[in-house]
Amino acid sequence: MNAPVISVKGPLHILIVPPEEFIPPQSPVSAIFQYHQGLALRELGHKVGVLSVTPSLALKPLLVSLFRTLTGRRTFYRQIAGASLWGIVQAIINALWLPAAIRVVQIDGLTVVRRQLRCWSDGTLQEEMDYYSRVVASALHIYIQKNGRPDIVHVHNAWLAGTACVDILERARIPFCITEHSTYFARNIIPSHFHPLLRRVYAAACARIAVSPSLAALLSDLSLADDVRFIPNMLDPGFAGSLPVVEQRANFFTFFNVAELTEKKGHALLLDAFTAAFKGIISVRLVIGGAGALLNSLKHRCASLGIESQVEFSGMLDRASLRKKMMEADVFVLPSLFETFGVVVIEAMSCGKPVIATVCGGPEHILDESTGMLIPAGDVQALSHAMLEMQKNIQTYDGDLIRSKVLEAFGPASVARSIERVYREILSDRGHELRA
Repeated sequence: MNAPVISVKGPLHILIVPPEEFIPPQSPVSAIFQYHQGLALRELGHKVGVLSVTPSLALKPLLVSLFRTLTGRRTFYRQIAGASLWGIVQAIINALWLPAAIRVVQIDGLTVVRRQLRCWSDGTLQEEMDYYSRVVASALHIYIQKNGRPDIVHVHNAWLAGTACVDILERARIPFCITEHSTYFARNIIPSHFHPLLRRVYAAACARIAVSPSLAALLSDLSLADDVRFIPNMLDPGFAGSLPVVEQRANFFTFFNVAELTEKKGHALLLDAFTAAFKGIISVRLVIGGAGALLNSLKHRCASLGIESQVEFSGMLDRASLRKKMMEADVFVLPSLFETFGVVVIEAMSCGKPVIATVCGGPEHILDESTGMLIPAGDVQALSHAMLEMQKNIQTYDGDLIRSKVLEAFGPASVARSIERVYREILSDRGHELRA
């Protein structure tokens, strides 16, 4: 089908609403995909803003935590994990006062409104959704006051960001599109009684985008959204630049993985597969980057399997360190049970590395025979066999070819232009008059 004729010209004013806090100092990878999108769109000459919801400090769980601490019992409120008694008291004062609840900051040319509001309780999905909606409504009002009305809003994920925006933007008559990234649907996390609301979000959007064909098909299968187009996540601009020179450790063959250490990422399966293939072969090692709740249990698993001397847990990695680890490795492995895309796959490919990945919702639309191997999710034997085959045949993979393929398909400029075309199509269809 031929692309529609797009009549809207000139730079656009774009507002992005992420599904999580936008790259806060304590978590610099939070909303990282939206950060990269904003930078790439700004490079195309557009004005870009972001609404960032600061997580709630709910008074009720804070008071419960204070009482439990005073009576010598454990607290469970994640926002104050590890806090002292005085820290809990300070959190209660902040929840009551919130002196710095509004901040407008510039981050690499993006105008970001950070907003937090008072909250009594946030323990249920409904309460979480209500809080997000209140904050987005307030932040949008502040943003428009300071920066003017955006031409279009790009919402990321129907849950929270979409549910917060749908009524506000319809009343303001500001068009919006939505990109869905979430594994919530594949993991059946959102209860079905919320599905009618999510359907309304998707229906109200002027365009619906998914970051993989599998996710687009899933939204259709669940009767949540139709007419969903595929636009992938983009490669981190830092990975699109020239490759750093690193010292190759020829005495080791290294498999590398990086992810949050949670069940859905499949690390236990990876350790079992590595054991079956390479236990006791000291020239082969596995490096796992990232942090998470399973760190200690995974270390114990290595000890029980007898592979602790071959496995390195490198912890959280900044972007430069991650790229260095990618370059030092021979093969990247993604053993996930669920993904909607798998951005680490394209990051590894940008470093010229072949990839072993599971068919889990995203990687199957990225890899082909020249760039890696695909195996069934959750299959230890298949993963072990693939790792053996990859080590044996690593010389058959062309690193330059792998890198060129990923830059062509997922480079920031290429993906940003695809997104820009969606914006112009929406605005042209709606007859918006934009300044040239």
